[in-house]
Amino acid sequence: MQQKESSNKFQWLMKIMRCWNCGFYNSDPEYKFCGNCGAERKIICPACGCATLPDLQFCGNCGYDLDGTAYEAFEEYKKYYGDPNDNLNFLKESFGGLSTESYILVVTEKSMNIPFKISPAIINKSFEITKNITHEPDKAKLLFDYITQTIQYGESKRGAHGYRDAIEVFFQHEGVCGEMAILFVSMARLSGLIANYVSVRKDYKGDDVHHACAAANLNGKQILVDLSYYTFDIKHQDYRILSDAQFIEIFRGWDG
Repeated sequence: MQQKESSNKFQWLMKIMRCWNCGFYNSDPEYKFCGNCGAERKIICPACGCATLPDLQFCGNCGYDLDGTAYEAFEEYKKYYGDPNDNLNFLKESFGGLSTESYILVVTEKSMNIPFKISPAIINKSFEITKNITHEPDKAKLLFDYITQTIQYGESKRGAHGYRDAIEVFFQHEGVCGEMAILFVSMARLSGLIANYVSVRKDYKGDDVHHACAAANLNGKQILVDLSYYTFDIKHQDYRILSDAQFIEIFRGWDG
């Protein structure tokens, strides 16, 4: 009976941490407003289903003790997952400064066809390269130097399986332009930078190309990082910075 009550409290906590207006999951049940849409927090009474403000101790409709239930539920949550604030600090500190406002980590099967896969080795290497570095351009340049020095341009090891993901590029020490960009984006994000895949139509010389590089937002300035042209802050003439949704769709289309 006690286990069932704990489970109910846990499920209710999950509901009150999700915004009633936009559905965004707020990491701290004590937030006053939704971090995504700004709507004032409301909770649903687990007894009668009536919506009410979270700072009230009792439900205005049925008198249920909301404050006590929220406290007990939060303590139940922490038993399994820890304090949400501690978890965010772990992501930011242990992964070299991961921007939790922009990125999340996902644990998935190896067979999942996505480009920005990471392994413990990639995490450790990213942290090792950028450890104690706070200047964003310096971080990006160190990662650029590492990839251009350790990853050879080529496709001999690829086989017939489309574009390689970051793990394959990292361990095979080989990749074409887009594959090298994938590894840079993955390592840059782990190091606290905002980075994306870039499709290039006209390069810095004005030549029409089917090319790819990476973009990094460094101290508010967007620069292009071209691993196969071996140029940091390259000035390509026509290019498109892709969102993950846009690029993953293209990436899966390349799968042989």
